[in-house]
Amino acid sequence: GDQDQHTFWEDGSGGAILAWHDKRNANDENIYIQRIASDGSLLWNTTGVLLCNDPGIQETPKMTPDGTGNFIFTWRDKRSDTNGDIYAQRADINGNLLWASEIEVYTGDGVQENPRITQSSDNGAIIAWEDGRNEIGEISDVYVQKVDIDGNLDWNADGVPIAVADNDQAQPRLIGDENGGAWITWEDGRTEDHPFGDIYVQHINSSGSVLLPTNGKEICTEVGFQFSPLIKRSGNEIFLTWGDNRTGSTGIYIQLLDNSGNTLLEENGEIIFYGLCGNALNYQIFPNGNNQVIVWEDTRNASIAIQIYFQVLNNDGSFELEEDGDSITTMTGFHHETMDADFYPDSNILGVVWEENKEGYKQIYAQAVDLTGNFLWSDSIGIRVGESTEEQKCPKISTIN
Repeated sequence: GDQDQHTFWEDGSGGAILAWHDKRNANDENIYIQRIASDGSLLWNTTGVLLCNDPGIQETPKMTPDGTGNFIFTWRDKRSDTNGDIYAQRADINGNLLWASEIEVYTGDGVQENPRITQSSDNGAIIAWEDGRNEIGEISDVYVQKVDIDGNLDWNADGVPIAVADNDQAQPRLIGDENGGAWITWEDGRTEDHPFGDIYVQHINSSGSVLLPTNGKEICTEVGFQFSPLIKRSGNEIFLTWGDNRTGSTGIYIQLLDNSGNTLLEENGEIIFYGLCGNALNYQIFPNGNNQVIVWEDTRNASIAIQIYFQVLNNDGSFELEEDGDSITTMTGFHHETMDADFYPDSNILGVVWEENKEGYKQIYAQAVDLTGNFLWSDSIGIRVGESTEEQKCPKISTIN
């Protein structure tokens, strides 16, 4: 069977404790745990210790130290509800289960999934999860619960709502604070809806009261998709990082908060790394003496629109244009697709045609550029080659004289 969805934490002695989802028994998916020594040897039962052996599906385990040298595990459990519930169990450093049976963190209506867990500074753990109790379909909110080392729920039995705004709140991550509370971040679709989410954060204290605005504080609400936030704490500062497609391709952005939740960097975060995403499609190559002219459809900014790029490649491998090429139009916000091109070597002119849907139906546009990237026809967005109000598609271009 499959062993997957693995997670681990250092054991304090140079080794690690692991948990994973296990399908070794048909029709009975369980959670197993294991300890590995610093030399790689297995310290418990060689096949792992069964953390939960109830019938049905137990999946997506996560774990944290509990502050006493032992560990608390949480997972999604379908024993009673195929929509999933959230459960937890505690184990010591020797693989002994410390609670008589796993505890129900939340088993109410709706879909509960994707639990995450962090250590509480006053011992125990705080668990966050995606919760569909308030919505129809797969739309989720974010809830949290605190458990002590005896397996008691410290907060409202239904959990504490962290974000119950419109549309989807998903992918929660959290880190404990110094006072028995936690910071929680997530993807939020309340404004643009998924897949164009934003990043929010909330701070909850040891009593289960939220300390920032209801439903969270905005961290990044730029256009485009912000996703996969992570949160860590160092001293008196909270670090948030996330993936961000505000410019088309993905960058990694960061924001810092002080203990009061005030942002310390510029609004919507600062970029710490950026690289091109996507593919170069439907490329064409034209010989031109000692160099080659290459043109392609480029999806680096596909979350905004596909554009057409070109490059001039010399025989020695150097480029005439800037690295990664130049676009043959400025960004219009509409995809440039089904591109065709032709090259007129006598005048060093590259002509390109494509489909573009600006009016609710596809039309054919064209542009010509010289080999330094200057736009030659009309303006920077190309010219429309037909006036029909019906759809045009499958353009071709050729050179005559």
